[in-house]
Amino acid sequence: MRRFIFIIAVCACSCAYWACKSNSNAVGSVPNVSSPASAYYPLAVGDEWTYYGYSDTNGVMELNSAGNASESIISETQIDGLSVYALGITGYNGPLGYYAINSQNILLQILDTVSVNGMVESEPMTDFGNTIAGHTDTLFISGGIGSYATVETYMGMLSIQVKAGVFTVAWYHDSSGTGFGDYAISDKYYAQGVGLVKESDITFEPNYPNPGQTTTDGTYQELVSYSLH
Repeated sequence: MRRFIFIIAVCACSCAYWACKSNSNAVGSVPNVSSPASAYYPLAVGDEWTYYGYSDTNGVMELNSAGNASESIISETQIDGLSVYALGITGYNGPLGYYAINSQNILLQILDTVSVNGMVESEPMTDFGNTIAGHTDTLFISGGIGSYATVETYMGMLSIQVKAGVFTVAWYHDSSGTGFGDYAISDKYYAQGVGLVKESDITFEPNYPNPGQTTTDGTYQELVSYSLH
Protein backbone atom coordinates (compact mmCIF):
# COMPACT_ATOMS: atom_id res chain seq x y z
CA MET A 1 0.00 0.00 0.00
CA ARG A 2 3.23 2.62 -2.08
CA ARG A 3 2.66 4.62 -4.24
CA PHE A 4 0.27 2.99 -1.79
CA ILE A 5 1.32 4.96 1.44
CA PHE A 6 2.08 1.98 3.65
CA ILE A 7 5.35 3.03 5.30
CA ILE A 8 7.97 0.45 6.11
CA ALA A 9 9.13 1.19 9.65
CA VAL A 10 11.79 -1.04 11.16
CA CYS A 11 10.61 -2.10 14.57
CA ALA A 12 10.95 -4.98 16.98
CA CYS A 13 7.44 -6.35 16.63
CA SER A 14 6.39 -9.87 17.43
CA CYS A 15 5.62 -12.36 14.70
CA ALA A 16 3.06 -14.08 16.92
CA TYR A 17 -0.31 -14.86 15.38
CA TRP A 18 -3.41 -13.36 16.95
CA ALA A 19 -6.66 -15.03 17.87
CA CYS A 20 -9.44 -13.25 15.92
CA LYS A 21 -9.29 -14.08 12.22
CA SER A 22 -5.59 -14.79 11.99
CA ASN A 23 -4.24 -17.28 9.52
CA SER A 24 -0.70 -18.33 8.77
CA ASN A 25 -1.43 -20.50 5.74
CA ALA A 26 -4.60 -19.56 3.89
CA VAL A 27 -5.88 -19.75 0.34
CA GLY A 28 -8.60 -17.24 -0.38
CA SER A 29 -11.61 -17.92 -2.58
CA VAL A 30 -11.71 -16.59 -6.12
CA PRO A 31 -13.66 -13.29 -6.09
CA ASN A 32 -16.38 -12.42 -8.54
CA VAL A 33 -17.57 -9.18 -10.07
CA SER A 34 -20.11 -8.59 -7.29
CA SER A 35 -17.53 -8.88 -4.50
CA PRO A 36 -17.24 -5.56 -2.66
CA ALA A 37 -13.93 -3.76 -2.29
CA SER A 38 -14.12 -4.28 1.48
CA ALA A 39 -13.65 -8.01 0.86
CA TYR A 40 -10.17 -7.30 -0.52
CA TYR A 41 -9.26 -4.45 1.79
CA PRO A 42 -10.99 -4.95 5.16
CA LEU A 43 -11.47 -1.74 7.09
CA ALA A 44 -12.50 -1.95 10.74
CA VAL A 45 -11.05 -0.35 13.84
CA GLY A 46 -8.63 -2.81 15.40
CA ASP A 47 -7.69 -4.59 12.16
CA GLU A 48 -3.94 -5.15 12.14
CA TRP A 49 -1.38 -6.38 9.64
CA THR A 50 2.32 -7.04 10.11
CA TYR A 51 4.56 -6.74 7.06
CA TYR A 52 8.18 -7.49 6.37
CA GLY A 53 9.63 -4.82 4.10
CA TYR A 54 12.74 -3.11 2.82
CA SER A 55 13.85 -0.46 0.36
CA ASP A 56 16.61 -0.36 -2.22
CA THR A 57 18.40 1.99 -4.61
CA ASN A 58 19.46 0.66 -8.02
CA GLY A 59 18.72 -2.85 -6.78
CA VAL A 60 20.93 -2.59 -3.68
CA MET A 61 19.15 -2.92 -0.34
CA GLU A 62 19.47 0.21 1.76
CA LEU A 63 21.26 -0.11 5.08
CA ASN A 64 18.94 -0.72 8.05
CA SER A 65 15.84 -0.63 5.84
CA ALA A 66 14.71 -4.23 6.37
CA GLY A 67 12.38 -5.24 9.16
CA ASN A 68 8.83 -5.84 10.33
CA ALA A 69 6.21 -3.16 10.87
CA SER A 70 2.68 -3.49 12.23
CA GLU A 71 -0.09 -1.37 10.71
CA SER A 72 -3.55 -1.06 12.24
CA ILE A 73 -6.82 0.80 11.79
CA ILE A 74 -6.91 3.15 14.78
CA SER A 75 -10.07 5.21 14.22
CA GLU A 76 -13.08 5.82 11.97
CA THR A 77 -14.82 9.07 11.03
CA GLN A 78 -17.34 10.34 8.48
CA ILE A 79 -16.25 12.81 5.77
CA ASP A 80 -18.46 13.81 2.85
CA GLY A 81 -20.67 10.79 3.48
CA LEU A 82 -17.72 8.37 3.40
CA SER A 83 -16.56 6.17 6.24
CA VAL A 84 -12.90 7.16 6.52
CA TYR A 85 -10.40 5.01 8.42
CA ALA A 86 -7.11 6.18 9.90
CA LEU A 87 -4.14 3.83 9.49
CA GLY A 88 -1.34 3.97 12.01
CA ILE A 89 1.89 2.12 12.71
CA THR A 90 2.60 0.66 16.11
CA GLY A 91 4.98 2.88 18.07
CA TYR A 92 4.10 6.10 16.23
CA ASN A 93 1.76 8.81 17.48
CA GLY A 94 -1.24 9.61 15.35
CA PRO A 95 -2.38 8.30 11.96
CA LEU A 96 -0.09 8.11 8.96
CA GLY A 97 -2.81 7.88 6.36
CA TYR A 98 -6.57 7.87 5.81
CA TYR A 99 -8.46 5.43 3.61
CA ALA A 100 -12.02 4.98 2.38
CA ILE A 101 -13.96 2.88 -0.10
CA ASN A 102 -16.43 4.76 -2.29
CA SER A 103 -19.65 3.58 -3.91
CA GLN A 104 -17.76 2.63 -7.10
CA ASN A 105 -15.68 -0.01 -5.23
CA ILE A 106 -12.54 2.14 -5.42
CA LEU A 107 -10.10 2.29 -2.52
CA LEU A 108 -9.23 5.93 -1.83
CA GLN A 109 -6.33 7.45 0.01
CA ILE A 110 -7.65 10.63 1.60
CA LEU A 111 -5.03 13.35 1.12
CA ASP A 112 -6.72 16.10 3.11
CA THR A 113 -9.44 15.43 5.67
CA VAL A 114 -10.77 19.02 5.40
CA SER A 115 -13.65 19.21 2.92
CA VAL A 116 -13.39 22.03 0.39
CA ASN A 117 -16.52 22.90 -1.59
CA GLY A 118 -18.09 19.65 -0.49
CA MET A 119 -15.19 17.53 -1.70
CA VAL A 120 -12.22 15.98 0.05
CA GLU A 121 -8.99 15.68 -1.90
CA SER A 122 -8.34 11.99 -2.48
CA GLU A 123 -6.31 9.66 -4.63
CA PRO A 124 -7.81 6.44 -6.01
CA MET A 125 -5.50 3.57 -5.15
CA THR A 126 -7.22 0.49 -6.57
CA ASP A 127 -10.41 -0.02 -8.56
CA PHE A 128 -11.75 -3.31 -7.26
CA GLY A 129 -14.57 -3.11 -9.78
CA ASN A 130 -11.94 -3.81 -12.46
CA THR A 131 -12.14 -7.61 -12.62
CA ILE A 132 -11.55 -8.47 -16.29
CA ALA A 133 -7.98 -9.65 -16.82
CA GLY A 134 -6.08 -7.25 -19.05
CA HIS A 135 -8.58 -4.43 -18.62
CA THR A 136 -7.05 -1.00 -18.00
CA ASP A 137 -8.49 1.92 -16.04
CA THR A 138 -7.16 5.45 -15.69
CA LEU A 139 -7.44 6.69 -12.12
CA PHE A 140 -7.27 10.44 -11.48
CA ILE A 141 -6.62 12.30 -8.29
CA SER A 142 -9.73 14.27 -7.31
CA GLY A 143 -10.04 17.61 -5.59
CA GLY A 144 -7.25 20.02 -4.75
CA ILE A 145 -5.15 21.69 -7.42
CA GLY A 146 -4.25 19.94 -10.66
CA SER A 147 -4.59 16.26 -11.47
CA TYR A 148 -2.48 13.15 -11.40
CA ALA A 149 -3.19 10.02 -13.39
CA THR A 150 -2.39 6.39 -12.73
CA VAL A 151 -2.99 3.74 -15.37
CA GLU A 152 -4.13 0.57 -13.64
CA THR A 153 -4.33 -2.89 -15.21
CA TYR A 154 -6.08 -5.84 -13.59
CA MET A 155 -3.71 -8.72 -14.24
CA GLY A 156 -5.96 -11.52 -12.99
CA MET A 157 -5.89 -14.08 -10.19
CA LEU A 158 -2.86 -16.08 -9.12
CA SER A 159 -1.47 -17.93 -6.13
CA ILE A 160 1.51 -16.46 -4.30
CA GLN A 161 3.50 -17.40 -1.24
CA VAL A 162 4.58 -14.85 1.34
CA LYS A 163 5.77 -15.14 4.91
CA ALA A 164 2.17 -15.46 6.14
CA GLY A 165 1.43 -18.39 3.85
CA VAL A 166 -0.05 -19.11 0.43
CA PHE A 167 -2.87 -16.91 -0.85
CA THR A 168 -5.01 -16.62 -3.95
CA VAL A 169 -4.79 -12.96 -4.87
CA ALA A 170 -6.12 -10.34 -7.26
CA TRP A 171 -3.13 -8.66 -8.94
CA TYR A 172 -3.22 -4.99 -9.95
CA HIS A 173 -0.39 -3.31 -11.88
CA ASP A 174 -0.13 0.49 -11.83
CA SER A 175 2.02 2.88 -13.84
CA SER A 176 2.25 6.64 -13.55
CA GLY A 177 4.40 9.63 -14.49
CA THR A 178 5.10 12.96 -12.85
CA GLY A 179 5.38 15.09 -15.96
CA PHE A 180 9.06 15.73 -15.19
CA GLY A 181 10.33 12.55 -16.85
CA ASP A 182 10.10 10.46 -13.69
CA TYR A 183 7.76 7.49 -13.69
CA ALA A 184 6.74 4.72 -11.33
CA ILE A 185 5.30 1.22 -11.41
CA SER A 186 3.51 -0.60 -8.64
CA ASP A 187 2.27 -4.17 -8.23
CA LYS A 188 -0.31 -4.86 -5.54
CA TYR A 189 -1.69 -8.25 -4.54
CA TYR A 190 -4.90 -8.51 -2.50
CA ALA A 191 -6.44 -11.61 -0.93
CA GLN A 192 -10.16 -11.72 -0.28
CA GLY A 193 -10.91 -11.53 3.42
CA VAL A 194 -7.30 -10.59 4.23
CA GLY A 195 -6.29 -7.38 2.46
CA LEU A 196 -2.95 -6.39 0.98
CA VAL A 197 -0.66 -9.43 0.89
CA LYS A 198 2.27 -8.11 -1.13
CA GLU A 199 3.35 -4.89 -2.82
CA SER A 200 6.31 -3.51 -4.75
CA ASP A 201 6.78 0.13 -5.77
CA ILE A 202 9.60 1.27 -8.03
CA THR A 203 10.33 4.86 -9.08
CA PHE A 204 12.56 5.62 -12.06
CA GLU A 205 14.47 8.89 -12.40
CA PRO A 206 15.99 9.15 -15.91
CA ASN A 207 19.17 11.19 -16.34
CA TYR A 208 19.82 11.26 -12.62
CA PRO A 209 22.34 11.84 -11.16
CA ASN A 210 24.03 12.21 -14.58
CA PRO A 211 22.73 12.39 -18.17
CA GLY A 212 22.17 8.92 -19.55
CA GLN A 213 21.85 7.38 -16.09
CA THR A 214 18.63 6.22 -14.46
CA THR A 215 18.23 5.91 -10.70
CA THR A 216 15.67 3.45 -9.34
CA ASP A 217 14.22 3.56 -5.85
CA GLY A 218 12.11 0.66 -4.66
CA THR A 219 10.07 -0.33 -1.64
CA TYR A 220 8.82 -3.86 -1.04
CA GLN A 221 6.63 -5.52 1.55
CA GLU A 222 4.93 -8.85 2.18
CA LEU A 223 2.48 -10.01 4.81
CA VAL A 224 3.81 -11.74 7.92
CA SER A 225 0.59 -12.02 9.98
CA TYR A 226 -2.79 -10.35 10.43
CA SER A 227 -5.73 -10.01 12.76
CA LEU A 228 -9.17 -8.84 11.58
CA HIS A 229 -12.27 -7.92 13.56
